[in-house]
Amino acid sequence: GVSRTSSLTPIYQARWPNYLLREEISKRYGLQEQSVQLAEHDSNYRRINDFVLGDRLAPFVATRFENCTLMANARKVDYRWPLVDVRLIQQYLSTPSIEKYGKGVGRYLHRRAIEGVVPPRIQWKASKYMGEAIDQHDTDDVDLAGNLEMLANNLHGAIEPIFDHGKLHAQLARIKTLSRAKDLNQWFAVNRHYIALNTLNTWLHSHHG
Repeated sequence: GVSRTSSLTPIYQARWPNYLLREEISKRYGLQEQSVQLAEHDSNYRRINDFVLGDRLAPFVATRFENCTLMANARKVDYRWPLVDVRLIQQYLSTPSIEKYGKGVGRYLHRRAIEGVVPPRIQWKASKYMGEAIDQHDTDDVDLAGNLEMLANNLHGAIEPIFDHGKLHAQLARIKTLSRAKDLNQWFAVNRHYIALNTLNTWLHSHHG
């Protein structure tokens, strides 16, 4: 197939410096290469159906379904998946590609299906991007620098050997110079990695002493 660059590649490249793993661990397990592969999830597909079958129906989709269902059940919500219907999927796969990506617009079939249901400015919006999941109000009371320092001082023994303190201190220095009002994306990029590492650290302390 023709090699192309995914629109996600710059995003994943920007995330990589914020990972707090030691460089030798990253190289040993080829983690940066895996990150690049994830970013290029759609770059080598030449047909829409190939992409749907090779990526959109990949194993992680079932995992996401299960996670969302469990979260919903925990709140006594019976989650349904009306679009995950064999007949509907078969119909979509058999639909000509011109209906799926028409007039230079993605999700063309879906957009036409909601004609008269949602306003045109939403129906034909160039992107479904709605901003980050976190906004300024969510970060006002978060002391990310303090959280990172506490985490570094309370690392579980299983994490310590793979943790790069140099990267942490570099992030701490950078965070202290950022204005959350002006540099929210950078702040959020560091925070997402802190949350992931802190979650693992908390779990290890809870279950493995």
